[in-house]
Amino acid sequence: MAEIFLKAMNIKEITQIYESRMRYDFPVQELKPLENIIEMMERGVYESLSVYDGNEQVGYALVLLAKESPYGLLDYLGIFPDARNRGYGGRVLSALAEHYRDRTLMIESEHPEDAPDERMAERRLCFYRRNGAVDTGVESMVYGAHYINFILLCGNGTVEEDIKAADSPWDQSQPADTEVKKILEGLYREMIPDEEKRKKYLQFWNVKSGD
Repeated sequence: MAEIFLKAMNIKEITQIYESRMRYDFPVQELKPLENIIEMMERGVYESLSVYDGNEQVGYALVLLAKESPYGLLDYLGIFPDARNRGYGGRVLSALAEHYRDRTLMIESEHPEDAPDERMAERRLCFYRRNGAVDTGVESMVYGAHYINFILLCGNGTVEEDIKAADSPWDQSQPADTEVKKILEGLYREMIPDEEKRKKYLQFWNVKSGD
């Protein structure tokens, strides 16, 4: 089994992946317009990566990288149909953790209650939990899509330890889910610079407190 490696895509390559794969891999309410992805790539806050197993391209990963932040957001992860059920998902998450070892990755996964395909949403949640992602206790509504938010732990610690490991200005008096909410809001400022749009289309809340 060859080593997984990641290669940055250019605009032509992400356009081909978007049209041939992403339109079929994700529900329409989850899929950003292609022009938004390209605009973020041109601003230097977004990476589109091809996933290879040796010489075989087996998938893709798209990651938001907020400037001057120790955090990133795994926006999309897809494995090609003929490469599924071959153990690539977990290997790709490990490769991403290594690739972004100077950051901590946040992950969104659609909430089954509001997903068009409840079974698929449940499978995604199980996949992330099985491969080291931990529920942060924060949920979100992004352009009408309801998400559960995870953090991909660097080691075998806790959400609190990973926040501190990323050199975050973490307020020790705040519970971890409150801090995660602030982190996500900061990431989305890069994705949606327009404050009025953020107010209109984004909502984050702590599941325990409802705040």
